[in-house]
Amino acid sequence: MTRRITKHALPRMLAHHLVAAQNHIVVRAVTYGKRDYLGSVPLRRLGTSYGGWWVHRDLDLLPKPRVLVSAGLGFDTSFDRAMLDLGFFVVGLDPLQECCNSARKELPASSQLKIVNAGVSTFTGKEIFYEPRISHHDSWSTINVQEVVDPISKEFDVISLGDLWDSLPQISQSNFKYLKMDIEGAELAILENSFGEVERFDFVAIEMDFLSLVPFLSITKRLNRIKRAKLILESFEDCGFQLVLVENFNFFWLKLRT
Repeated sequence: MTRRITKHALPRMLAHHLVAAQNHIVVRAVTYGKRDYLGSVPLRRLGTSYGGWWVHRDLDLLPKPRVLVSAGLGFDTSFDRAMLDLGFFVVGLDPLQECCNSARKELPASSQLKIVNAGVSTFTGKEIFYEPRISHHDSWSTINVQEVVDPISKEFDVISLGDLWDSLPQISQSNFKYLKMDIEGAELAILENSFGEVERFDFVAIEMDFLSLVPFLSITKRLNRIKRAKLILESFEDCGFQLVLVENFNFFWLKLRT
């Protein structure tokens, strides 16, 4: 039976395709001149199709001890579980108590696991977070990245990567340090103002939400975000990192030299 497309569904489909095309153009613009590197390092994906992330294919062979700092646990901890299974010490962070409780329930009790009920920021203390457009989602953000009108806000604990590093010797003493950040747009401030704390890691995986959640007609804002993203990619290169994969707005870097 042929499925009919209603007059209401057609505009939604068109909008979806326009946004997808826009996102493709944004990623291509940001990575222009960098794509020769992509695919040069063997990788594999761990976790579910929704919550999974990419790692080096030969992760098992890297020297122990190894640590994962997983900033932004959400409700899918399949990647964190996979890293625990590979012998990583996992530090999971989230400003929402519900996400931390879910992680403690879903992940095995282990001396190799540390859950921190705090967001990652450029400083340690309290910071205002804004409710997402869909209120039951877990994507609270420090910058109202979804541009909700009159958003509900709450104050949550935050910690800088530097203070997290100093407070947990398992990070500084590890031979391989993996940083994953899925923090709903707050990554921009960290990458621009606290990059020295990011470059201490050996493998960095970041969802660049600040690129994706821009209103469709905000051309000037989008061009500004692209320019800032390109400068961030240059900062990684200057510190010896190679961009090894881009998956939608998830960017992955491997440090090739210290």
